[in-house]
Amino acid sequence: MIGRFHFHRHPRSRAGLSLVEVILAIAILGLSLVLIGELVRLGGRSSRTARELATAQMLCESKMAEIASGAATATTTTTPTLFDDFPDWTYTIESEPIDQQGLLKVRVTVQADQPQQLQPVTFTLTRWIIDPETEYAIASEAAAAAATGSSSGSSTTGASGSGSGSGSGTGSATGTGS
Repeated sequence: MIGRFHFHRHPRSRAGLSLVEVILAIAILGLSLVLIGELVRLGGRSSRTARELATAQMLCESKMAEIASGAATATTTTTPTLFDDFPDWTYTIESEPIDQQGLLKVRVTVQADQPQQLQPVTFTLTRWIIDPETEYAIASEAAAAAATGSSSGSSTTGASGSGSGSGSGTGSATGTGS
């Protein structure tokens, strides 16, 4: 059997990873870290925008409540006004009568006064409220009627009266942020 050789092929056992496999694993790891970093950055920016929009909404509703209660006037402002307690925020008020007599459409817009932002956060709230001048006129007429009724000198043992009232309102809010 001189001319016949039997070669036994033994499967090679792998001692480690090849260079291509190591480079591929590092590339996948690096790409994953870049994507996770970008997701964290976007989450932080969205969180900041949501916080600023919530602050803008709170300030806008607060200013509208001041106007509705009579603590602030519903006069239109042409330039943005700073909040006393929040110096980074400004507000404007737009007031105009509507078709319904005795009602005003009041729009309060709050905006972040931060020049470093490209797109500042803005929130607008619109509400119909009773015109303070109309409300004052009604109160004056009621006071005058009460004064005339009490100065007549007559006394009664009972009281009767009737009244009716109606009201309507609408509100809308919009907010934008980057």
